[in-house]
Amino acid sequence: MLPYVGAVSRNPGQLDLFITGSDGHVYTTWWTAGADWPGLQWRDIGGIFPAGAPVAAVSRNPAQLDLFICGNDGRVYTSWWTAGSDWSGLGDNWRNIGGIFPAGAPVAAVSRNPAQLDLFISGSDSLVYTSWWTAGSDWSGLGDRWRRIGGKLPTWQHFHADHSFPWPVPVGGWSDVVINQDGSYVFSGHLHDSGYPDYDAVVGWALQDANGNVYTFGEKGHLEGTDLRFSPNREWDWNDRGSNGAIQANWQSLVDCAWHYNVQVNVDLGQVIQDLVKVYNVVTTIITVVG
Repeated sequence: MLPYVGAVSRNPGQLDLFITGSDGHVYTTWWTAGADWPGLQWRDIGGIFPAGAPVAAVSRNPAQLDLFICGNDGRVYTSWWTAGSDWSGLGDNWRNIGGIFPAGAPVAAVSRNPAQLDLFISGSDSLVYTSWWTAGSDWSGLGDRWRRIGGKLPTWQHFHADHSFPWPVPVGGWSDVVINQDGSYVFSGHLHDSGYPDYDAVVGWALQDANGNVYTFGEKGHLEGTDLRFSPNREWDWNDRGSNGAIQANWQSLVDCAWHYNVQVNVDLGQVIQDLVKVYNVVTTIITVVG
């Protein structure tokens, strides 16, 4: 894929160009009335991004330039220049302003007045998302809270977590939750005991939608270690299927929070798990998806 060149004019006598190099750094060159382009002397202004990723450039006044790019982690990053100061992102200090999008996805940026910036980007679900900045306030999409503003609603959502526990608990694995628009769901996963002791285990998920409704999924099982066993059953796999009418009824608010969730893994019993299932000597994983 050929690199994309971003261009902006902040006054009638100035042009600025931006491009992401093969090293993932953003480079710039500029033209000023009465002078020629500096030719091969493109300036490195930092960043670590997908090679050739599009850079969106916008000027909200003649003394200001703002750049936006989607990183390898799917977050949108920004760097800005103000007359009298250098680029804020020098030294790879571009600011993370949230989102969970395809790596290198094009970002559209526009300024409708000197105190306002609006960003737009398409997610891997083919929906369009926006975040905005107003003078005196921070970006609305911080914490991965970009707002969905269009496109066809997805018919399913997939959540995944990898699990590991602090020493000396030799247990690890993963779990998935898949929810569907018709209210059906699949809660599946796998844990492995690679050590000596046996463990009773419980894995629980709590999904919270944009309206504060909570949906819980849980399962408990047993893992065997080498404790007096020649052939211990070290694996625990589960694949629970069911239906929840609240998922279907609240599908819109579930989709609205799907792109801004936090996953927390903890070995302590939390209230969500206590309400979900009671066990005694357990390895416990708590995953909380927060809208």
